[in-house]
Amino acid sequence: MRNSVERYPLGYSPLAQKPTQAQLAELLRLSKKELIDQINYKETCTCRRELKTGSKTRQLIYPLGPLRITHERLKYHLKKVRHSDFLLSPRPGFSIVENARRHLDQIQYLTVDIRKFYPSTTSTHVRDWCENELGMYPDVARRFRDLVTIDEQVFLGSPVTPVLTALIHRQMFESIANVCRSNGLQYTVWIDDLTISGPQIRGSVLTEIRDIIAAAGLKSHKIQWQSGKGAFIITGVGVVGEKTIAPNKLNLQLKDLMQEYKTTTDRLSKEDLYYRLLSLLGTLRFYHGKKSYAGQRHASRMNSLKQAHAKLPPAIFKTGVELAEDYQFEGLPWD
Repeated sequence: MRNSVERYPLGYSPLAQKPTQAQLAELLRLSKKELIDQINYKETCTCRRELKTGSKTRQLIYPLGPLRITHERLKYHLKKVRHSDFLLSPRPGFSIVENARRHLDQIQYLTVDIRKFYPSTTSTHVRDWCENELGMYPDVARRFRDLVTIDEQVFLGSPVTPVLTALIHRQMFESIANVCRSNGLQYTVWIDDLTISGPQIRGSVLTEIRDIIAAAGLKSHKIQWQSGKGAFIITGVGVVGEKTIAPNKLNLQLKDLMQEYKTTTDRLSKEDLYYRLLSLLGTLRFYHGKKSYAGQRHASRMNSLKQAHAKLPPAIFKTGVELAEDYQFEGLPWD
């Protein structure tokens, strides 16, 4: 799957063949007028909303309608560009577990996060990349910049943003890779999370990495360092010696769900808990690996749960008429 998607180096991309504005539009299956109209009126096809995840609040800005279709088409072309082996996201066929497995059986670990990676990728970054890396004419670079940015930054929520930012900051990631390579360290990138591991990570390595990030106009934060064979969390996956483990919160969640499933007598509630348990056990199996002892144990628990659940009487789901009678409606609520 990886080889079928990534086909050529950046220099072989049709975007790097000095296209005119009309050719850029044709590549996106648009006329030049349609491309200009989408750029001039992109605010009408843009949604703005807040997304709360825990204590964080993010301001999403993403395209809709025809503009989203154009971004999807641009993503299709950019995903054909080959990436370095250390970059695991956004690439099909890779996962956070594989990212963690690249760092198995190491002694020291270092993770560095790039602060507000997408919002910090500005329209200037995009234009400079178009002109310097792709070799676009200045007028075409401006059209490209205006198509993929809004409020002087890339869209936060556009389908093209992950692969675009990975390519825009490719030189920065490559420079960090050279530092790690020269120090005999393992290095991977998952979106904006950098993970470095090896027998010894000197303080000068972190200094060089932070200087490279700063030179690219970005900021680093959430720096974590650990030494020894204890569990270390990499992109949400625990690494202990030669194996990966699931976060402990998932094990606690499994324990609570299993207890609730055993004590619940309501058949419909038991049905809901059953599917949640299967999903959680599948997630744990994914974290540990299908062939590992823990992964096989989770698979066995899934099979036991399916066999036990199959022996229960079938859940009876009420019809709309029965629900109406329960709520003392004269007819159906939508009549």
